[in-house]
Amino acid sequence: MNPFTKMGMRALRSNLFIIPQDSLIFEGTMRQNLDRVGERSDDELWRVLELSHLKEHVKSMEGGLDAAISEALSNLSAGQRQLMCFRTSTLTQLEYFST
Repeated sequence: MNPFTKMGMRALRSNLFIIPQDSLIFEGTMRQNLDRVGERSDDELWRVLELSHLKEHVKSMEGGLDAAISEALSNLSAGQRQLMCFRTSTLTQLEYFST
């Protein structure tokens, strides 16, 4: 059975992600970019970064999860920004499909 048939329209729209080729990163911290509503534990965020091969890079940044992220700072490459956007979307999707 298709799991989307069980979801209401609001739930479906809130769990739908589009990952553009030119990834959008918000000015703030790594934590805020990964978890915009502040619901995830550090362990979950580090796991997502590990799965996207960004863990070591983020660990090397001053502040780790609380490192400042900015387009002007260019502390993430275009590929790293895409990976981060992809993994941000999987945080929500994994929660829904694992329940």
